[in-house]
Amino acid sequence: DEFWAVDRVSLILNAGDSLALIGRNGSSKTTLLKMIAGLAKPDRGTIVVEGAARSLINLGAGFHVDLTGRRNIRTIAALQGFGRRETLALEEDIIAFSELEEVIDCPFWTYSSGMKARLGFASAVCTRPDILLIDEILSVGDAAFQNKCFIRLHELRNGGTTIVFVSHSQTHVAQLCEKAVWLEQGQARLAGEAKETMKRYLAFMDERRGERLNRLQPAESETAQETGPPEAVDPPVRDLEIHLRHDGQETRLAPIHGELEIDF
Repeated sequence: DEFWAVDRVSLILNAGDSLALIGRNGSSKTTLLKMIAGLAKPDRGTIVVEGAARSLINLGAGFHVDLTGRRNIRTIAALQGFGRRETLALEEDIIAFSELEEVIDCPFWTYSSGMKARLGFASAVCTRPDILLIDEILSVGDAAFQNKCFIRLHELRNGGTTIVFVSHSQTHVAQLCEKAVWLEQGQARLAGEAKETMKRYLAFMDERRGERLNRLQPAESETAQETGPPEAVDPPVRDLEIHLRHDGQETRLAPIHGELEIDF
């Protein structure tokens, strides 16, 4: 069956605005972000983006797996129109922010998910784009680096960068975003101040979860009445040894830490 992934969603963002896209999995948050980034074309409607936009949607997007981290940085800078002197200064900033000095000359395919996220985020924020599109990439990495990322995002927002942020984290949305749009089945169910919109969304999710539990409980009680009380379960066997004799040889079987050791 066909359906509209994104339908009748209207947004207007100005320089320095920070918007969170929230909603359940499958509500088309990432699809909308990809359309804003130009990675997917809408079948109808209009998307107008003014300024240089950088997107952090997939880990490793925009990087060549066979190039080193350093060569990838230089390639991205060249594609964005930076000159040689600007590129060298940018390269130092990105490496320092990502904290990947020890592996920056290793091929990108050898990087872990956390390393890829570090290099991708550093490459995006150090170029100071006009618009920054982020899709849950900040969930990768340790807490210290996440805090460092949020500090830089606040700096960018205060400097006029527009941020569109897809997240399931109430804390991240409250820390970073002033506005939020709650998407449900591809449509904007609610739009407004970020904290209030997230509060309404979480209340809705709690209500749905309660309804689901209420539907399951009667079925479980009926099953218990039909089958009767549960059968008694034998206690676990501990310190068990099994001795086997064959052709004059004895084999001792003893479970050790959940496994079975065989000695002849």
